Amino acid sequence: MASTTETKIPENKFQQLVSRALEIYEKNFTESAQARKYLESRGITNQNIIAKHKIGFCSGKLKDTLSTDVKLDLRNIGILYKNDVERFFDHLIIPIFDMDGRIITIYGRHINQKRHSFLPDRPTGIWNIKALKLYPEIFIVESPICGLTLESIGFPNVVAINGVNGLSENDVKFFKTFKTQKIILLLDGDAPGRNTAKRLKEEKLSGFNVEIRNLPDGHDPNSILVQFGKEKLVELINPASDTDSKETSDINFVLNIGRKTYKVYGIERAQRKLKAVVRVEGASLHIETMDFYQSRDRKKLCQEICRKFNDIPETVEAEVDKLMLKCEEYAKTKATQPVEPSPYTMTEKERLEAVAFGKNPDLIKLITQDFEKCGLIGEEANKILGYIVMSSRKLPSPLALLILSSSGAGKSALQDAIVDFCPDEDLVKITNLSGKALFYKNTKSLAQKVLALEEGAGAEDAFYAIRSLISAGELYTETTIKDPATGKLVTMQNKVEGPTAILYTTSNPATDPEMASRCFIVGIDESREQTRKILQFQKESHLEDEKIKDIEREAIIKKHKNFQRLLKPIAIKNPYSTALCVRACTNFTSKLHK
Repeated sequence: MASTTETKIPENKFQQLVSRALEIYEKNFTESAQARKYLESRGITNQNIIAKHKIGFCSGKLKDTLSTDVKLDLRNIGILYKNDVERFFDHLIIPIFDMDGRIITIYGRHINQKRHSFLPDRPTGIWNIKALKLYPEIFIVESPICGLTLESIGFPNVVAINGVNGLSENDVKFFKTFKTQKIILLLDGDAPGRNTAKRLKEEKLSGFNVEIRNLPDGHDPNSILVQFGKEKLVELINPASDTDSKETSDINFVLNIGRKTYKVYGIERAQRKLKAVVRVEGASLHIETMDFYQSRDRKKLCQEICRKFNDIPETVEAEVDKLMLKCEEYAKTKATQPVEPSPYTMTEKERLEAVAFGKNPDLIKLITQDFEKCGLIGEEANKILGYIVMSSRKLPSPLALLILSSSGAGKSALQDAIVDFCPDEDLVKITNLSGKALFYKNTKSLAQKVLALEEGAGAEDAFYAIRSLISAGELYTETTIKDPATGKLVTMQNKVEGPTAILYTTSNPATDPEMASRCFIVGIDESREQTRKILQFQKESHLEDEKIKDIEREAIIKKHKNFQRLLKPIAIKNPYSTALCVRACTNFTSKLHK
């Protein structure tokens, strides 16, 4: 059943037709348990990767949705045979794009038989070619399935050449254009694969730094993952990758992840801080002094690594999270003991600056501007409400704020920006909280403080204590212990005084209603317009001097902390409150009668 190719389809029309077909194939994949089960059987389960590469499935129903003219065009393209049977029937569909995102061809992998297909009369191209823009070190495999395999285990710097004869001279130009520093050939463990690896290294890729990693006989990367697991595959393709940490006398620990080495110095853990110096080595070098418990610092480190090492954000974020967990583990036994921040003493110049700031008639506008200068774009109403809640810690009945949004939308960034303006001595920031932990804190440890919980999920067990703190302004508990002198059971009492302002974030829309009823609840702006503003801000930030920006930001934060230190609660009585209430009730009643 050969394809009909007598009529040449213009390239723009080809793009439109194949794009539409791919959309249908993507939908078919989500509806086909058989296709999903096949991909799972190959060890590829990451939904983000599946969506990123627009993986689909040909169920044979495409022709039923087409007009006669479109069927004719798809026959000429090769998606349909002359009898309208689909070329890729029962195939997993993996499109292959060029550097500009235009479709080169379709790769199909049969889910029941050991065969694959491409569109006729088209170049096979390089799968995941955009990785050449992002990474100086590249793995080359034979098939997109093997490429997906490497990406699934943490190596996104992979391309597939679609067979032993798939790398053309034109394709090699891309490696030169994007200055690939190292190429690792990871072709199949058979005679054609080994011969091709040797030929590519000696001929087409002779001008590059090329290494060949030989795989066991009869195996490719995917078959190794399926039969032996991730650890074995990592060991075979990159023995130095993701190794266990090892300590030296000069540094706290070293962590090798992929093609980068993280060296960590001077870990210092306090009640709300996890400070360290991080040195990242590899194709480039970056050194950062940071606090892992500040999302701003983690974000900055991720951005710098992405910029200098040409990594993708998702991969780097996972690496930094792993680094933070390792720092926490190290700090449990070797970091300094937690210490309470000492009260800050303002200079006269700082006091006058803070007073002038607080008396400015445009105070609200200045606060929103300072948030933006510190990197928080948009969210004007949330900024001011959060600032008011943070400031309310000084009142007899402080406020509480719940920030609700989907994961990764920016709720932690909003909360961090708010508490950055809070004096250190008035802030209690917790990332994980057990059910009764608050009951056993020191008596004055929460009085007139801000309690910031970074993730609502980490505090669900403590919601009863938090509700009591909001409503009653104190926590009181009694426990029975044995008197060491008499051996008798006695009652020990503990009182934790408030009042306390509460800030916490959650991605759970079904948060305890009793807890939610005590809070202002706000969401995060996840609109396209907001995303554009953030991206524009990030682009402009890269053009500015990072050191100058940090100095300006630190000055703004210090000004706000000093202003907060000067605040005092003042009782305000509104003599017209009764009249306002009567007027409001009258208006409401009249509307009901109407």
